[in-house]
Amino acid sequence: MKNILIILSAISLSFSGTVYLAYDFDETENVTLGYNHMFKTWVCEETGKPSWILNGGVNYDVVNDDGGFASVYALPMKPVSDKVSVWASLGYAVTVGDWSDMIDGGLTYGLGVHYALNENMGMGIGMVNHDSESSIMDGYEDTVEKMSILFSYRF
Repeated sequence: MKNILIILSAISLSFSGTVYLAYDFDETENVTLGYNHMFKTWVCEETGKPSWILNGGVNYDVVNDDGGFASVYALPMKPVSDKVSVWASLGYAVTVGDWSDMIDGGLTYGLGVHYALNENMGMGIGMVNHDSESSIMDGYEDTVEKMSILFSYRF
């Protein structure tokens, strides 16, 4: 077990990115754990500062009694100032927990704002929607809306 933890720690530290913890204070009240990895940064020629950032990410809902989602997504970000960025996400989510037997995954998309507290830590607020349908329950389609507050750490 100790060797596995050492290997997992070494692998996780070899990938620079951002981990985050989000709490849905609206509909599901799930806690979401996620990781974003920066793939591309476009820099403004005049200022030398980033003008657009393209991230990719994954997340997983620590499931409450009902169920939740696991997602993979693209995450473009637009820095508004040195500390504030707006973001959008677009990807695919599958259901986990009690929902996974009855409800299939689907499109996930969202919008939010992130504020950098310092060089490594930040916080934000965002809205993410998960579309889903069921192959068992005829005609079932739903969109779960999650309003979340999030805390992030960049390593």
